[in-house]
Amino acid sequence: MSYRLRTRQGVLVAVGVLYVMVLAWFNRQPIPTATLVHETDSNMRLRATSSERLGTANRDMHWLEPVQYLDDNGTHAASVLDIDAGLLYIRLHTEYRTTRPNEPLGGLLKVYRKNLRFAANGDETAWELLFVERLPGPVRRAHLDRTRLRNEDGTYAPRNLAVLYYMPRNETIAYRVRVYELEALQPETGFEAAVASAGAPWWKRAAGLGAAEAAVHAQHLANRDHLCPDDADDDVADSVYAGHRFRHCVGSAGLTMRTTDFALAGALEVLEFSLRGRTLLYSRLNDVVRFRMLELPAALNGSLVSSDAGISSDMARDGLQGSAYTQPDMVQTRGPGVTELLRDIGSQSFLAQLQSTRPGGGVDVFQAHGGTTGDTFFFSFSLLQNTTLARKWVHEDIKR
Repeated sequence: MSYRLRTRQGVLVAVGVLYVMVLAWFNRQPIPTATLVHETDSNMRLRATSSERLGTANRDMHWLEPVQYLDDNGTHAASVLDIDAGLLYIRLHTEYRTTRPNEPLGGLLKVYRKNLRFAANGDETAWELLFVERLPGPVRRAHLDRTRLRNEDGTYAPRNLAVLYYMPRNETIAYRVRVYELEALQPETGFEAAVASAGAPWWKRAAGLGAAEAAVHAQHLANRDHLCPDDADDDVADSVYAGHRFRHCVGSAGLTMRTTDFALAGALEVLEFSLRGRTLLYSRLNDVVRFRMLELPAALNGSLVSSDAGISSDMARDGLQGSAYTQPDMVQTRGPGVTELLRDIGSQSFLAQLQSTRPGGGVDVFQAHGGTTGDTFFFSFSLLQNTTLARKWVHEDIKR
């Protein structure tokens, strides 16, 4: 009798446990996994730049971003992208060899666009070249600000790509920051007149010419009318982008991005920098403070602006010195002072502005640094807070 009772109890417990497990199995939350929607065909992929055109310290940077988001009208979230606007692919070469005597190396930025409708119907189109721009010096750092901070009028600040480049001039080095506004694609000035003069499609006019004549024809259109050659043609396109007179060109859509240039004071090497909204953070080698903050001038909608006396994009493309022009009004805030100066054999650092954990106009900055000094390896993390820009910084450091 006791054997039957124990067996019955065991069966009841097993059935109960099995019942609970079955309910839990059917009510479980699925694990989020990525789903392959579409795979690009090999003939749709972009060509790679020849390594002979790139500097020895070149680093390629890539960004894939929607052209724009839908307006926040209450029917959808603010982060819903506009499929009809398409997708942007941004490629940046930090060191691109040029034939200009005073500019042997310069950064090269290429921006492409693709229609996103292929994700639904499978009818994929090739990438469309929007514009190519050569910066007047090698690129040191780049940072894409995706925060889209909300403005007082309910709109969202545009996404900005900040590119830090430097220009060696005689015995000094000038650091510049060029900010590209991703959501401000605008027509190129004089594009229609240039197309009327060159004829459309101008990138196919050199198909019947020889290699040398085709290169000369493409360089003439790019330098005079700012019309890009066929980007799929390796030799012609790379030779045009490396020309001593080349600055920028646009594709068949005739669109370019709104840009604003800012000059950083001093000649110390910039280690890290980041952009969030209109606040630019950067740290410098052997500086007396741990970092510096610049409040860039901006309009009410969050777009960065430059005064008439500031350094415009055309001036920066021509490599003009900032000493001949007045810098736009920018408020600079200095971080806490450096208590110890170390000569790092090798180091790596990170600097970014965080969402403030304090109410009001507080500022939170996260800074990380790791390196070697002699035969010792160390790393440190710091969180620095400031309720107002006038008060002293309160920071907590963790070192290992």
